[in-house]
Amino acid sequence: MLVLVHLVVSLGMVVIVPLGLGLVDLPGSTTVRRWWLVVAVPGVVSLWLDRGALSITLASIYLAGTLALAVLAAADLLRRKRLRAREIALYTALVTPSIAALSLVAERSSYELFGFSLTVLSLTVAHFHFAGFAAALIACLVVASASGRRRPPRRPACRWERGSCCSGSSSVIPSSCWAPQY
Repeated sequence: MLVLVHLVVSLGMVVIVPLGLGLVDLPGSTTVRRWWLVVAVPGVVSLWLDRGALSITLASIYLAGTLALAVLAAADLLRRKRLRAREIALYTALVTPSIAALSLVAERSSYELFGFSLTVLSLTVAHFHFAGFAAALIACLVVASASGRRRPPRRPACRWERGSCCSGSSSVIPSSCWAPQY
């Protein structure tokens, strides 16, 4: 099971995130995308090493790279000075890899972050690359394509559909801090 989780996380780090970044047009995103493998490969290597100082250091390099994505989100928010469904989805996508990376550093450190077991932290790394980053990015692209139409759909459910992915991710993040530990 652990090998499968590591394979899935590796796929998220070195394939899904860089492909997703190619779909984002933000100032600075090209630079981050070019340098992505430089920070993602150490993160992947940290998965396959035993827990210890080297794997913590490599996971920390990945964490630093993911924080660059969070900085892109913050800079774009300050530039746009608005927060619509597309931006919420985009910023969710850009911030969630940092949560995954923080969980990776904690798991590699054998530290039960927020009281979560190392197994849960390992699964959190996978979850926030796919359900966090990829799903939120898809929501961002859907909102962008729908708003590019001459006439947006008039169905009331459309507004709810566009925000559901991000609101789901946004509710999971804080609730995980206060959830009862089993």
